[in-house]
Amino acid sequence: MSAVLQPVVTEVEPPHDITLSIKLTDAVRSAMLANGAATRLAESYMIDCHEVAESAASDILVLNRQIAGIKTIKDDLEKEPKSTLAKIRAWFVPGITEREEAIDIIKSKLKGWDAQERTRIAVENKQREEAAAKIRREAEAKARAEEERAQQISRDKQREADEQEAKRKQAEAEGNTRAAAAAAAARGRAEQEAAAALNAGAAKSEQHHLAAAAATTSAAPVEQAKVAGSTMRDNWVAKLKPDTTYAQAKALIVAAAATNPMLLGVIEIDLSSLNKLAKGLHESFDVPGYVAVNDRLVAGKRK
Repeated sequence: MSAVLQPVVTEVEPPHDITLSIKLTDAVRSAMLANGAATRLAESYMIDCHEVAESAASDILVLNRQIAGIKTIKDDLEKEPKSTLAKIRAWFVPGITEREEAIDIIKSKLKGWDAQERTRIAVENKQREEAAAKIRREAEAKARAEEERAQQISRDKQREADEQEAKRKQAEAEGNTRAAAAAAAARGRAEQEAAAALNAGAAKSEQHHLAAAAATTSAAPVEQAKVAGSTMRDNWVAKLKPDTTYAQAKALIVAAAATNPMLLGVIEIDLSSLNKLAKGLHESFDVPGYVAVNDRLVAGKRK
């Protein structure tokens, strides 16, 4: 079931043109200026006594006040452009939103159609493969039958040849040359027929195999037709197993990482939480791989 697209209506008619003008006063222009004075002041300090340290801290207060004043000027200057830009953005939102929602709905329908096509094609290919397998089985059965029939004929003819050979020997022993010659000729014919039967059986067997191969080759697998302008591709993503919480999954991953180092890459260290522990525990901080360090900060006092 797909979502119903609700028409997005623009409530305010956009103007035909927009004019934006900003006046830069001397104070504003001065606030924009960076002439290197602050940097030179900072670099000039060589703090080697308490008085110089007091002076440096005092200058930090002055610089902070200057920064606050510049930010105030900047914020005041941005108010009107921000208001105008917000209106401009609002005028474009309905048109963008409507089209984005339409794209989402179409994509959802394309995904549904793709799943339906994949299922249909899988069923058809399975049916084709089953039909091809049946043809191959029948061809193999016919081929075996032809080979067995040929072997039986060959055995019968070979038996006949053996009988004629026995007659030939007996006729020779009796001095009957005519009978011996006739038996020899009959033996030769029987042997030729035995060999011919095997060759004929092998040829018929091969014909059955070739016919099966031709029939199964013509039934090529069904492939999904591509949609112009759209590409469906695999997108494997990891999701929580049913009845498993995020905390449970994290604990399982940590435990498994001991024997599977590859899982270490999915464990993210939360430095913010580690810093909170360090602030609270100080020297008692005990986290493998980390140590609590007192990295003191310089902060100016408000006067």
